[in-house]
Amino acid sequence: MSHNDEREWNLMLRAYYISGRVTLFCFPVLLFILLFIEKLPLQCLVIHISLSLLSILVISGIIILKEWAFAYSYCCLDWQENR
Repeated sequence: MSHNDEREWNLMLRAYYISGRVTLFCFPVLLFILLFIEKLPLQCLVIHISLSLLSILVISGIIILKEWAFAYSYCCLDWQENR
C-alpha cells in the first residue's frame, strides 16, 4: 500500500460524509416541492405530470445530487490539502 492510498481513502470518506449531509438537507426540500405540486388547486393550468413520474424525477434528482456533491466535495478537499 502506498502512502497515497490512505490519503485517498480519507478524502473519499470525508467527501461521502459531506455528500450524505447535503442529500439529507435537500431531500425534505424536494419532497416538499413534490407535495406542494400535488396539492395545487388549479392542476388543469399546471403541466399535467403524473405523480409517479414526478416521484421518479425526484428520486433520480436526489441520486444525481448526491453524486455531484461527492465529486465537488472530493475536489475541494483535495485542493485544500494540496495547497
